[in-house]
Amino acid sequence: METTLPGTTVYEEHQSFWLLNVIALVVAVGLVATALLSGVDPSKSRPEDLASIAAALVLAIGAMWGFSRLNIAVTTTDFRFGFLIWHRRVPADRVQVGEIAHIPMWYGIGLHFVGGQWVYNAKLGRGVQVVINGRRYLIGSDNPERLQAALLQVAPRRSKA
Repeated sequence: METTLPGTTVYEEHQSFWLLNVIALVVAVGLVATALLSGVDPSKSRPEDLASIAAALVLAIGAMWGFSRLNIAVTTTDFRFGFLIWHRRVPADRVQVGEIAHIPMWYGIGLHFVGGQWVYNAKLGRGVQVVINGRRYLIGSDNPERLQAALLQVAPRRSKA
């Protein structure tokens, strides 16, 4: 039998939705172009107004970028998943592994609470259902079979949900 050291990575995945970054850029350029073409003279605006608009654009683009890449790691001791902005790390013994499920298009991209579960995904497709401390999650994956197998290797408890 093969032995692995505690904390050794069993599975790792980085799922990107690059189109979200393109959308953010197009929205930012569109907002700036609209402001310039609307006849508003930036030289007559108050500096705090321009700063507020710039800050709002930076925050919106940062949020879109922060939710455009889903990172997943299964180690012999824990399960980590989430985005740059929002992520989870739980001990493997608290994870109950469920089935592979389809992620409907209307669930969207990012982090959502829908259908009685938290959905983490950066692409449409499929994911693995897990239960952690009584909460249901659907974790999007490019290879849900491998993710499920890795989770079962370190957290062999099956979910009844």
